[in-house]
Amino acid sequence: MTGKHRGYVTTTMASAMAGAIAFAALLSAPAALSAQSASVTPDPAEAEAGAVATITALFDAMRASDAETMRGLFADEVAGFPSSYVNVENDPVIRFGGLDEFLESVAGAEPGSLDEQFVVRDVIVDDNLVTVVTPYTFTYQGNFSHCGVDVFLIARQGEDWKIAGLADTRRRGGCEGWLDE
Repeated sequence: MTGKHRGYVTTTMASAMAGAIAFAALLSAPAALSAQSASVTPDPAEAEAGAVATITALFDAMRASDAETMRGLFADEVAGFPSSYVNVENDPVIRFGGLDEFLESVAGAEPGSLDEQFVVRDVIVDDNLVTVVTPYTFTYQGNFSHCGVDVFLIARQGEDWKIAGLADTRRRGGCEGWLDE
């Protein structure tokens, strides 16, 4: 209802209609969710395999300096992600880096110069969202740079598994045997 003449009766009628619509939606929500869950919930093993394949593809593309392929592995709405580390003043810091900035740095790297090796440590599958914890080591041009833990949120969009979120830690020491633990 638009216009300048929004009297008490009009507002009350609009409120009643909105309430009725909300109530009808509330009543139909469990059925819609049940129908949705029954038709699109993946097998947990398939969900885990899809999530790990997405992570593997990300690091394969990074080694190839293929930022375009990397971008396609992220959900459209992802703009960046946090990194936690200790700075030179020995203070804990959280830095929110932009996805575009990250992809530009990968695109500008010589193919083969960036190498992140990881192991899958923990996986939690719930419906179409998979949380994957991966300790990693990172080398640049064959030289050790840092290690840490990546935490990926991988969500299914259509038939694809996309990175919906990513956070990591970074440190330069205590990395010996990190992937063997």
